[in-house]
Amino acid sequence: MRARRRARASANPLRGTTAAEALQAEGFRPGELTLLLGPRSESSAVLHACCAEAACRGQGAVWVDGGNALDTLALSRRCRALRCGTREALDRVNVARAFTAYQLQAIIGERLEAKVLEASPSLVLVASLDELFGDQDVDRREARHLMRASLEDLRSMAVRTGAAVLVSASAEGVPPSEAALAHRVLSAGKLAGPASVRRGGV
Repeated sequence: MRARRRARASANPLRGTTAAEALQAEGFRPGELTLLLGPRSESSAVLHACCAEAACRGQGAVWVDGGNALDTLALSRRCRALRCGTREALDRVNVARAFTAYQLQAIIGERLEAKVLEASPSLVLVASLDELFGDQDVDRREARHLMRASLEDLRSMAVRTGAAVLVSASAEGVPPSEAALAHRVLSAGKLAGPASVRRGGV
């Protein structure tokens, strides 16, 4: 049976409640990819909040960093606010950093699923997906191809592993064509399984 496809946009869906509660209420569930489009500072706050909550629940997380977005001090503060052991919680977060668009696509397309199957996290976070693909040293056509491949790999991985996947892309400096591309990729018939696009921040 073919999985149902879903892509929708909503304005400021996260305002007025905790990040994880709002995302879950909006349909942020296992086996699903959510693309959060918004200002980097707000998207980063959402990712850190969700990561801390997953780690403090003992379920763990995998963080793929495409823009040097992970702030371990901020994550530690989130964990302390949740009254859980910071060291134990941080030990449940696996981090992979990419420094080029090609490294990021290789992590997502070649190594991420194996890590998810090994660590069995409840949450996979990909921070600043668009930043490295916007590098001026990368041909624009190639960058679009890499971004499309990464989104397709993430969507397929979410379905196969059952992990909830949260991807952030900053609205600051992201051309409208890139946001439109992300929406088209998630809406495309090639992609099996649910996916959703959020616009706006916390």
